[in-house]
Amino acid sequence: MSLPINNSNINNNIKYRIKSQNINNSSKNSAVKNNTVKSRQSFGAAADVLTSVFKWCDANPVGGVIAIDIVSTDIPRTYIDLKTAGPAAAVETVRREFSGTFVDCIMPGFIVLGAGKLLNSAFMKKFNTDMTSSWASSEALDKLASIYKPIATSVSTDKTRDFVKNTLNSIKGFNTDAWVDFAEKIPKNKMNEIIDKLTGIINNDKLSRKETQKALNEIYKNITHETSCSNTIKFKGDKKEYGSNLADLLRDTVELGRKFKNDKIISNLDDFIKKSKKMLTAKSLIGLAITIPIAMSLQSINRYLTRKKYKVEGAPIYKDFEKGNANHKKMDDKEKKIFWGEKILASIGMTGLAALSLKKKPSLSMLQFNGLFPSMDQCRIISLVTFISRLFASEDKNELREAFIRDAISFASFYFMGALKVLQLCLKNTIKM
Repeated sequence: MSLPINNSNINNNIKYRIKSQNINNSSKNSAVKNNTVKSRQSFGAAADVLTSVFKWCDANPVGGVIAIDIVSTDIPRTYIDLKTAGPAAAVETVRREFSGTFVDCIMPGFIVLGAGKLLNSAFMKKFNTDMTSSWASSEALDKLASIYKPIATSVSTDKTRDFVKNTLNSIKGFNTDAWVDFAEKIPKNKMNEIIDKLTGIINNDKLSRKETQKALNEIYKNITHETSCSNTIKFKGDKKEYGSNLADLLRDTVELGRKFKNDKIISNLDDFIKKSKKMLTAKSLIGLAITIPIAMSLQSINRYLTRKKYKVEGAPIYKDFEKGNANHKKMDDKEKKIFWGEKILASIGMTGLAALSLKKKPSLSMLQFNGLFPSMDQCRIISLVTFISRLFASEDKNELREAFIRDAISFASFYFMGALKVLQLCLKNTIKM
């Protein structure tokens, strides 16, 4: 006996199932595509963020050091000391690491700014101008003045534009493995657009500092997009590299371009440049003269606060510190003498590390502040003082060894390699994980 079969229903069911399956497959494929698109968008957004971070660190090396130091050093060391040695060690670590970052990299520029405010009338009264917040280096003052000098005596109807044009057309930038001539690399119409914008900024004295910086950032972005050069530049005909980066040069071009419109300055240009350099040196030395003693005293103050709170002698690097620190032993005169010698040797080692990290021979120009943040070389000098003071504040051999290793690693990673390389290594290791 056979069952009655409805072929029409079966065919309809098969068609429905096939259609449903196709719809489901289509939905799944669509979902996969959407997820792929979203993943690509997320990756693209992350890549854009990382690119922005790399560019910022490249243009602001000390700012990169500060940010990476806080995230990768200050916070982790505080956490580790809290877990391994207790709250006394953690509190001292917080004070040591964060105060060190502040004094070494942030505070000096504000002291120099204040010194400039006090010195301006003494140096600039003759020219009726304010150089308080000027960060143009001696090299920038000489170079930009030499470009403007022949223009000042010319019959040009737009001397500011000629100054900007001659400056930009004189620059070369280093791109990976070769020097790039800006005048040749940047298309003529694009270069004229950049020149016009930069000239407009100089001529518009009513622009606020924030508006000026925003406009300069746009010009910087356009130039680096065309040339892929930002950090290492030089002027045509010069054998050595220019001491500042592209961002600083654009800043100084605008600042001095505005000053060069002052008749009192142009009629005494050589004297203006001479006094500007003297003022820069004076305010920089005042800033360092105040900063370095503070850096030297940081760890002693830090240890004093720890003793005052816990009423315990010795270094808070041991687990039992709050209970009396049984690990601390008083040294006799012979042991103190040997320990003092060990501190001196450790300090010599740290000084040698600092000397090797310097990119050029020490000079007076190295001490000049060319921005609100100290230069990398200035940070190396101030940090060296800070690190040596920590070595001499050590109370036993274990603390001396710990201080030397800890700060030598910090010195090597940030001041030898630079923030950008450290960030790249961190990213590389993270991706591998």
